[in-house]
Amino acid sequence: MEDHHHLPENLKPFFHRATEAQERLAKLEAALASTKTDIPDAKLVEENKQLQSKLEEANATVKQEQTKVFLFLFTFFSSP
Repeated sequence: MEDHHHLPENLKPFFHRATEAQERLAKLEAALASTKTDIPDAKLVEENKQLQSKLEEANATVKQEQTKVFLFLFTFFSSP
């Protein structure tokens, strides 16, 4: 980074913020590089489909149980 001592006083805050932004960007780039994986996209897509399927099954089960509870409560409260 260039020496900021030769800048006019009113530009130094901008230089400081730009320097901080460059540091944050470097950290983000390093974090992104460290999270990259060697797992092929096809495998990730397949795992995602499996998880989605399990989620749909779980949601269906929850709906069935909610229906059972609703029917039980309806029967219980509508009987004399």
